[in-house]
Amino acid sequence: MIPSYSIDIFPGFSISKAGGYVAGVYTERRSWYVRMASEACPGREGWGECAPLPQLSVDDLPDYEGVLRGICAEVARTGQVDTERWREYPSMLFGLETALRHLERGTYALWDTPFSRGEEGICINGLIWMGDHDAMYRQIREKLEAGFRCVKLKIGAIGLEEELDLLRFIRRHFPAREVELRVDANGAFAPAEALDKLKRLAELDLHSIEQPIRAGQWDEMAGLTSVSPLPVAFDEELIGHCSLEAKRRLLDALHPQYIVLKPSLHGGFSGCREWIEEAEKRNVGWWITSALESNVGLNAIAQWCATWHTSDAAGIGHGDVVHRQRADAVGDPERLFVVCGRRRLSGSMSAWRGGVSRRQTCTNWPRCPLKRKMRLCGPFMPFWRNGSRLRLRWKCRLPAPPVFPSG
Repeated sequence: MIPSYSIDIFPGFSISKAGGYVAGVYTERRSWYVRMASEACPGREGWGECAPLPQLSVDDLPDYEGVLRGICAEVARTGQVDTERWREYPSMLFGLETALRHLERGTYALWDTPFSRGEEGICINGLIWMGDHDAMYRQIREKLEAGFRCVKLKIGAIGLEEELDLLRFIRRHFPAREVELRVDANGAFAPAEALDKLKRLAELDLHSIEQPIRAGQWDEMAGLTSVSPLPVAFDEELIGHCSLEAKRRLLDALHPQYIVLKPSLHGGFSGCREWIEEAEKRNVGWWITSALESNVGLNAIAQWCATWHTSDAAGIGHGDVVHRQRADAVGDPERLFVVCGRRRLSGSMSAWRGGVSRRQTCTNWPRCPLKRKMRLCGPFMPFWRNGSRLRLRWKCRLPAPPVFPSG
């Protein structure tokens, strides 16, 4: 018997501060939560988040909500999320896949993994947003003091010399064996000058650079990946390549060293799984990141990331730009929030060098076996230990919902 679903849609969240991204500086963000219920699962609800990135997502449509309602009606009628049919709507597909998984599991532990059981963590990087030199310098200090051992800088906004200075600051204090450095140019380099810039960046023992030139320039990108002294990772280049054949064609033509996968942008869980399978056939590395989702989406991405057992640091977090997540609009606020930042943490720790005392979270601190990178654990209660690992303790009582400032 085909299950029948009822699906409701609610408005999502806003952004508290400007966040520099490939499409510009975001000061607001549209998103929608979907709530799924079924007579086959009485007393349960499944929540998912649909959040396209403006001017970037392939499904950033003027009538996004109308299209989403149409897809939800089709899912309610057929009783299934048709991942093949809805390939070209990745953010909607991600939200519906999440809601269905949540409904079927009946818990925010969307997959049964050591991560969801609070036994292990997953590595995450510390993100440094685009900004002026001083702002980025402050962010770097904060991330290193918090204990991150994989740091990613968004570059291309303030000039290469200033950005090299920031990277040298990190390298003066931490060699590559202690802190992994990634940079993301978001397509900022002109093709004619990109190779020279990559050579200078490579002198600082960087892990990789994401999207050095604008997406869609296949001839230039193929030439760059073939000679670059710095491994090149694709992010925006993957957007819009929705079919399996298109994914294969891109990987075979451009030969990236890494791909960076965002479920909201790159096909939901099903589409990203295809990217991973095709990448691994070609010995292309990969890692998973979020894309300014609220904590509903972050939880789903973190839970799914944990199923892959990868040692590469994931980019899971919203960079402290998500301001108001509209919990009041979607029922019980306590069930919607994943505490992912330092804003709601308690307890104490001694951070990296110098014994800096910071207010962080609970106890239960095993050491991180993977290069002392920051680790994110669990959908609701992440716990920090010397910046190396976050863990989930399922038996902890959920915190009260955050109280956000107005504005």
